[in-house]
Amino acid sequence: MKFNSRSGQPQYRNEDGNNQCLKMLGAVLKSSNQLQELHISFSNSDVEQRYLWKSLRNLTTLKSLTLNIKDCDQMEISNLAYTLKRLTLLQSINLNFEAYEINNQGLISLGSALKSLSSLRSVKLDLTSCDDKGIHNFSQSLKKMTSLQTLHVKLGGTETGFESFGQTLKRLVSLKTVDLEFTSNDPFTNFGLSYLLPGLKNHTSLQSLSLNCERNHKISKLELDQLGKALRTIPSIQAINLNFRSCSEICDEGIQIMMQSIRTLSSLRSLDLKFKGCEKISEIGVQSVGQGLESLKLLQSFKLNFYGCGEVTNTGLEGLCKGFAELKDLRNLNLSCYG
Repeated sequence: MKFNSRSGQPQYRNEDGNNQCLKMLGAVLKSSNQLQELHISFSNSDVEQRYLWKSLRNLTTLKSLTLNIKDCDQMEISNLAYTLKRLTLLQSINLNFEAYEINNQGLISLGSALKSLSSLRSVKLDLTSCDDKGIHNFSQSLKKMTSLQTLHVKLGGTETGFESFGQTLKRLVSLKTVDLEFTSNDPFTNFGLSYLLPGLKNHTSLQSLSLNCERNHKISKLELDQLGKALRTIPSIQAINLNFRSCSEICDEGIQIMMQSIRTLSSLRSLDLKFKGCEKISEIGVQSVGQGLESLKLLQSFKLNFYGCGEVTNTGLEGLCKGFAELKDLRNLNLSCYG
């Protein structure tokens, strides 16, 4: 077990996570009546987590909470949900239940607790082990959190769950930062992206978007076209991070189509594109990125990864570099373009 706090409290470490250590931590937390930020990680199925939940309920000044928990049974999820309802000043929460499949009732309890926290502005949650029904149930609670400004979610499941989540995004009109990562047991299913994009359209408050669709072998020019069209409806966006590593169907035409939309985003200040291992990309795709950069006059940070794209030549790199000439405000440049 590991305990961290930025408030100057002592650290407790016990990799076996015994109950005595957790009791000691509980005693410390009970006396920390001014604590505002807390980060706790522990891993052991024998730990009696009730000591922790009972202590957390007294931290009424807490504004930020991160919990990394392994081997957490269903009863403990319910206890956690009950505890969260007591933390009425909580503004940011990060929950990671490693290798644990939260069932539907657990997600309902957790969602109910989170939507009751009127001060909550940031949620980070790993749902990769949850099935479609669980994602749908949690989405029903999430859509009521209309004051949420930051959302970081890892999603598993299939198209049904992703569609529910995409519908929820439409309701979260105050979002400024969205970071979504998609995983699937079937990389040949077009998970996530097509169902997400309608939920992102016309989010006028959105400033930062990060999408991780790594190793999806069905994403092609059609999905990149849809993504570009969605981005056009968010003209005030300032940061974009797109990870299409090893998406084997992405080709030059798809990049050209997407960059035609990205080049219209005149407020963009940071652009991070990852196409590592996309073997159908050639110098034409690289050149189209350079052409798109020419219109992004406010761009300060640019990262590009074409590593492992075997058809990228020096001609493509020359075309890419021409795009930098107009970027007078560029401060950070990171290129990885070896074939």
